[in-house]
Amino acid sequence: MAQVDYKRAMVERLVQTTRDEAAYRRRSVETIDPIIRAGRKMYPYLSERELIDCASSALRVILSNRGSDPRQMTFISY
Repeated sequence: MAQVDYKRAMVERLVQTTRDEAAYRRRSVETIDPIIRAGRKMYPYLSERELIDCASSALRVILSNRGSDPRQMTFISY
């Protein structure tokens, strides 16, 4: 259980860091490369396999949350 929470925290931190960096550079995240770059800086002790696993999970989270906020969509539709 603790290992799952730790992995989830790592993925959330990767997502947040990558989004912040992309917003700063005014770019969008579409590939795994910027996430891996951020992960290497944040977690230098992870193996390449673990880093790619966390980065792919982070990319799935980023790409799935691209749409607008549902509350905002409701507001716009009226």
